[in-house]
Amino acid sequence: MRKRLVVILFLFFVRAPSVRGSEKARIEIHADRVTHRVSRYTTGACIEDVNHAIYGGLYSQMLFGESFEEPARTPPIAGFVAYGGSWIVKAGILHAAGGRGPKLVAAEPSLARGQVGVEIRFEDASSGNAGLIVKVRSPGTGADRFTGYEISLIPETGSLRLGRHRGNWEHIMDVKCPVPLRRWISLTVTLTERSLRAAVDGKVFLEYEDREHPLEAGRVGLRTWLRPARFRNLWVEAGNGRRDLPFRAESELVEVSGMWRPVVRGSARASFSLETRGTFNGAQSQRIS
Repeated sequence: MRKRLVVILFLFFVRAPSVRGSEKARIEIHADRVTHRVSRYTTGACIEDVNHAIYGGLYSQMLFGESFEEPARTPPIAGFVAYGGSWIVKAGILHAAGGRGPKLVAAEPSLARGQVGVEIRFEDASSGNAGLIVKVRSPGTGADRFTGYEISLIPETGSLRLGRHRGNWEHIMDVKCPVPLRRWISLTVTLTERSLRAAVDGKVFLEYEDREHPLEAGRVGLRTWLRPARFRNLWVEAGNGRRDLPFRAESELVEVSGMWRPVVRGSARASFSLETRGTFNGAQSQRIS
């Protein structure tokens, strides 16, 4: 009914001059007469009528990212390099979002033999896995863009997984292992030049000797696959003793959107949050209409 009404009104206004017969419209343009200067800030603005109104303010589309919906960039974490994903430190605890294989790799040390340990926490049994990556070399952004072993926990199936990455994914084995929810789980990996052993909460569940493609020395890091997880107390131990690798953001300021940058002067302290419930934007108004 509404579409028909719009069409009828459109035809009425288009045909109206011919119905009136002798009445004719005349438009004169005098390009040499400037009556009002147009602000340079309106250049490129798009004005669209929606439900008896027009977009205004930020939604005049003069700004890119006007909806603040783009995810914020991950603030750098001291001593680590992030390759994709969202890694946020809160009170010494690392909150990792799900994704297709984001990685957080320590800048040092490089290990061929020794031990690596971390505590992991899962809040639910949704699908996916999270855990350690060791002997990491040539990391990059992308699911399998690195060389290294992956040792991860799978809450959904109660399993411990071992895989090898050489620019691809080579599944080696899954073993049954308790993965309790809503508590911290200790994961420890012992490395030699050709083998590794994984223990969960102090109990060994997996041992493997790589006779086909033993990997060289490399760095340590964390990786998630399609699910969030939390990490704390990452450490490495080599011939010179144990070394903690704390999670500490290089800046306390967390951005709210990837298209916007915070500016702070003097002693001011800023905090940002993104409202996700009951929000409104122009795209919603178009869908409703």
